[in-house]
Amino acid sequence: DARIVATTNADLDARVRDGRFRLDLLYRLKVVPVRLPPLRERRDDIPLLAQHFLERAGREDGAAPRGLSREALALLVQHDWPGNVRELENVIARAAVICRRGPVEREHLLWEECCPPPGALRGGGPAASVLGGLEAGASLWEVERAWILATLEQEGGNRTRAARRLGVSVRTVRNKLREYEAGGGGVARLAA
Repeated sequence: DARIVATTNADLDARVRDGRFRLDLLYRLKVVPVRLPPLRERRDDIPLLAQHFLERAGREDGAAPRGLSREALALLVQHDWPGNVRELENVIARAAVICRRGPVEREHLLWEECCPPPGALRGGGPAASVLGGLEAGASLWEVERAWILATLEQEGGNRTRAARRLGVSVRTVRNKLREYEAGGGGVARLAA
């Protein structure tokens, strides 16, 4: 006894007509079809999903931010989400790594270079400089490192101001710099 739940973003009826999908398999799978619209068509779900992913990140590492600022939430709601719910989940996971205390702010939201939110990367802000140096699929450690180093550079190496902008303690910034120095990458001048 088994029950199969299958998902696809392909038009299976069109594939059957084109001879690229078996009709008998379609009849077996299409017992109770459920169409779930893409995230951009159900923007009211975005705040709830974002909060869920933020809370899950908190359970996983014990240091997730407490919530989302109004500006960050507005940016999430206006984004078109070409990567759908998985893209939202990844954006929130990155924000949870970057923002260790306080609510997630606009500057904590990092999108993939292929699909930035409207206006978020224009003007050469910190997100543009950080994302410009990372390849798709960068680890969270690499994203965190790039974000902290870019913030430090913007603050002229001042750890106190950088820590304040990042929402972490100066001690955290110092410890992260030591960690990055141990891992290489030429951060010695900022760690001094």
